[in-house]
Amino acid sequence: MQLEKHISELLYRYECVTVPGFGAFLTHYKSARLDVSQHAFYPPTKGVSFNEQLRSNDGLLAQYIADVYSLSFEEAVKNIHTEVVAWKKALHQGSLELASLGVFVFNTEQKIVFAPSDSHNHLMASFGLGAVVSPKVARVAPVAAQNASTTSFWKVAAVGVLAIGIAGLSYFKWENQHLINQEQAAIESSLQKAVFDLGALPSITVTMPLKKERFHIVAGAFRVSANADKKLKQLLQKGYNAQRLPANKYGLHPVAFESFTDRDEAVKRLRTIQRVAAKDAWILTSE
Repeated sequence: MQLEKHISELLYRYECVTVPGFGAFLTHYKSARLDVSQHAFYPPTKGVSFNEQLRSNDGLLAQYIADVYSLSFEEAVKNIHTEVVAWKKALHQGSLELASLGVFVFNTEQKIVFAPSDSHNHLMASFGLGAVVSPKVARVAPVAAQNASTTSFWKVAAVGVLAIGIAGLSYFKWENQHLINQEQAAIESSLQKAVFDLGALPSITVTMPLKKERFHIVAGAFRVSANADKKLKQLLQKGYNAQRLPANKYGLHPVAFESFTDRDEAVKRLRTIQRVAAKDAWILTSE
């Protein structure tokens, strides 16, 4: 089972994919950029980072594996555990390279260091787009004139043409303004004679569409609906503007601390919640 392949597939749709017992892969949006030194333009991307502290099973990856291989949820969890054991063994032997994700190594303090892959873009909107490299444009200086008398002649000719052009332009402006004044006078005369009777104008009601809250800080996803209700009640009692989200296609019932229309606000709030309430909170982006 190529676990890294399925993690990569989920990162196209989710901003956090947790591997139980190993850690979580997180994505963040990067704008398009221009590398002047290499004359290259890079499309927007979805950068990948890794958080070793987020290890609890939220059910997303296990349920996806179960659906792909027609397994039970428990069997999928066992298969993930087997793969994680192999990952850790490779890491202790030197390094662990996961296709489309990146490379893991231990630093001198025996802490995991993750270097994301630059060859894969998990942003669906940029699927199939690569860097555009433009060759450097060579600028050639104009050749100096060889004959001074010829240069003087053309300077005099240019001055003469410029003088004629200015005179013609002045006359054209005068003629054009004269016509505009005549048309304006005719319009004002017609307006003075016209009588308008529009009657009662109908009232117009404009309804502005509300921005949809698409970014949800998830406290947990529960297979049992009653457990989701229990978690929602706890969050509301603690003062959070919590809500239950619709069940996903894996049959899990997510519960959100809070929801936002702006992604930057959601990320800022997520950092606070991770610090004071739940380290394994993550952001779910709805359609």
